[in-house]
Amino acid sequence: MERDPNVSQLIDRLNALDERIAKARISFQSNGPVGDSLAPEFEENLALFTKGHEDIRKSIESYQAMTNEVLSTATAATDNLEQQLKSWLLSVEQRFNGPRRTTKTTSM
Repeated sequence: MERDPNVSQLIDRLNALDERIAKARISFQSNGPVGDSLAPEFEENLALFTKGHEDIRKSIESYQAMTNEVLSTATAATDNLEQQLKSWLLSVEQRFNGPRRTTKTTSM
């Protein structure tokens, strides 16, 4: 039996979202701007995105037949999670790639 193209598209989006979360985690851990004091904040946010992703995936995998209501709910949740991740990643990039603050020193 062939899978509904809408379900396939949603699964593809979830796979891409999972990859973006994983890349963000690797980036922050390997070469990222995360210092010791900020690492818990980043890990906590990434854990929330991962949990959201897993919850959506479980919701669509738990149904033998994908109803329009389940598909609609999972699609809306995926839209929301994608937008939240995009906004969060942008804020992280702006936070660490923006102009660096410098402290002025005065010499005597």
